[in-house]
Amino acid sequence: MLSAWEDGIKESLGLSGGLHVVNKAAPRRKLKLANSDSRLLQHLRQKDGNIISTIRQLATDLDMPQSTLSTSLKRLVERGFIERNGTDIALAKRAV
Repeated sequence: MLSAWEDGIKESLGLSGGLHVVNKAAPRRKLKLANSDSRLLQHLRQKDGNIISTIRQLATDLDMPQSTLSTSLKRLVERGFIERNGTDIALAKRAV
């Protein structure tokens, strides 16, 4: 089907050379972190990359609502920035 389409285009444009399909990957966008994500990552860096804390205590330390902190934790785990095991929260080991 694609071949017939290419032939039709060549014919209508009077192209003598062949058309080549170019697969261009979409450029990767840099993910912009939410303010709550940045604050949490900064807090972890200040604590040498690892903290043991409940969401309630961590939300108090960061002065942010528990619901915002919980969403931020989930997002950062999904993106591979942090690892979480119960009350243990750590920066993920990432290639630089």
